[in-house]
Amino acid sequence: MRLTVLLFALGAAVPGAAQPRVELAHDLDSDRALALVLLVERFNRESGKAGSVAVEKGNTETGTPGARMILLANDEARDLIAGRRIVPLQGFVAAQGRKIDTRRIYPALRDAVADGRGEPRALPMAYTLPVLYFNRDLLARAGVDTERVPRTWWKLQEAAGALYDAGVSCPYTSSWPVWVHLENASTQHNEPFMSGAGSALRLRFNSLVHVKHLALLSSWFKSKYFRLYGDANEADATFASGECAMLTSGSDLYSRLRNRTEFALGVAELPYYDDVYGGSPTNVVPHGGSLWVMAGGDRAERRLAADFISFLMRPAIQREWAEASGYLPVTDAAGVTTVAGMDKPPSVFLARAISERRSLAELRFQDGAGYARLANILHEELGTIWANVKPPKEALDAAVARGTEALNGGPRREPAKP
Repeated sequence: MRLTVLLFALGAAVPGAAQPRVELAHDLDSDRALALVLLVERFNRESGKAGSVAVEKGNTETGTPGARMILLANDEARDLIAGRRIVPLQGFVAAQGRKIDTRRIYPALRDAVADGRGEPRALPMAYTLPVLYFNRDLLARAGVDTERVPRTWWKLQEAAGALYDAGVSCPYTSSWPVWVHLENASTQHNEPFMSGAGSALRLRFNSLVHVKHLALLSSWFKSKYFRLYGDANEADATFASGECAMLTSGSDLYSRLRNRTEFALGVAELPYYDDVYGGSPTNVVPHGGSLWVMAGGDRAERRLAADFISFLMRPAIQREWAEASGYLPVTDAAGVTTVAGMDKPPSVFLARAISERRSLAELRFQDGAGYARLANILHEELGTIWANVKPPKEALDAAVARGTEALNGGPRREPAKP
């Protein structure tokens, strides 16, 4: 899974106006919507053009004429842009006589929006990394050392067992199970999630590592070490309430939890398998949303949109946005200060992960049409594992076959019945 935030800037000329006007449409939650409004107000103030950029919640359909960009906070967003006339980010800005250095974008984020040549199609300004959150109070009560948090899935199993024995009803839970437990099981252990392209595209997440991991999770589910509350971020609220002791979710959640929980909060790298050759906890794949430019609009509108994109690329603005929204900074020019500037940083591991120079492009699912359809298939097949209808190998084989067929345009079979 990935939280897909697409920022649509809607360029629309205002009749009788002496200056161009660009609208930013989005469906962000209230906290992040306010952060976006504050950035837009700052841009308008510094540019001396009050109201030149106007923020509008909703109206994110792509059929509106004029120069456009869009921000959507759900997986289906990537399907909305499929087949649309998208203007590549750097080319669009350069055509308006402006410059941005997209080479400074973190490789993991660049991969998320790259075209076939590795060039970013959009500005990945709303991305997050998978991390492990833990309730220090519950772990301490169960006798687990909170200074030596589980770095591997085997150690997490030990902690979950201690918590269960101590009477904790929900030792471990997870949001976004497809993203955390399939996509990142691939990247952390050098296993491809998919391979090929076009009609030759093949899903590959039924390797021994994937089967091993899902078999372990299945055993936890049966033992009540592991509980699930939904296919998206439903588990976030259950952890925040203090019911669950450990949670895997996005790093952006930290900005919401750090001052809003009644327990001592901890955060660490996503666990991995240290007995798999070449495994690394920092080889995680981000998910999120980006600033996309749609074709259209007159010259003045396009230039205004390019000015706003250049504004968003400034390190100080990136830091302001990252600290207010919880999303990752876009470039290494802003990253170190952002991480170091947090009062309780998700710490150096975030900087390590997003600055990882090794490309993960061949190991992860690429943005584009079909992600939501694929995610639905995976949720269905994972559901058969939790319901003890299919063993992990059978469920993953079925998910690979059904998903590959669906992504290649073939007929979609009836969903699995849990």
